[in-house]
Amino acid sequence: MIEEAAELFARRGYAGTSMQDIADAVGIRKPSLYKFFSSKDDLYGAVLESTLAPLAAAIDDALGGATTGGAGLTVTSLQLLHENPQVSRLLMQELVQSDRPLHPHLDSWLNLLFDKADEVFALQLQPSPDPAERRLKLLTQLTVVLGFALVEPLLPGEHTKDELIKLESSVLTKVVAALYGATQSTPGP
Repeated sequence: MIEEAAELFARRGYAGTSMQDIADAVGIRKPSLYKFFSSKDDLYGAVLESTLAPLAAAIDDALGGATTGGAGLTVTSLQLLHENPQVSRLLMQELVQSDRPLHPHLDSWLNLLFDKADEVFALQLQPSPDPAERRLKLLTQLTVVLGFALVEPLLPGEHTKDELIKLESSVLTKVVAALYGATQSTPGP
C-alpha cells in the first residue's frame, strides 16, 4: 500500500493524488484505506517516513562519525535513489510545492541533514560559510542529487546502474568542489 501510494504521489504530487486513486492502485475500496490511515495526509506522512528512513540512516552512518566529511554519503545516496527511483520524484514534488507548508517528515529530515552538516563544518578548521549560505549550498547539492534520477532518461546511450552512479558521483564531486572550494571536503546528500 505504501509503495503504490509513493508511486502515485511521486508521479502526480500530493494535490493530484486522491485516496480513491490509491485505493484503485492497491485494488481495495476507498473506505478500506481509512482502516489503516485516518486521512490522505496521514498516508502521505507514512509514505514520506518510509521514503526518508533509509536516507536518514545513510546520513547518520556517513556523517555520524563526522571524520569522513561525508565521503561515502554521495555514493550511498545515489545507490539508494537508483534502487528507489520514485524517491527523487517524490521529494522534488514536495520541495517545489507551494500550496502548503513543507510536510513535517521532510522538514525533520532536512533539519537532520542540516544539523549533521553543521557538526561536520564545526570539526573542520576552515571557516564555515554563514548558516544561510551553508544551507543554500546543501540544498543545491541535494537538488542536484535528486535531479540525476529525473534526467537520466535524457542521457544518450545505455548505461548500467554502476556506470550511472560513477558518472553522477564524478559530476557531483565537481559541483561540490565549485560550491565549497576544491580543498574543502563537505557533507552531502
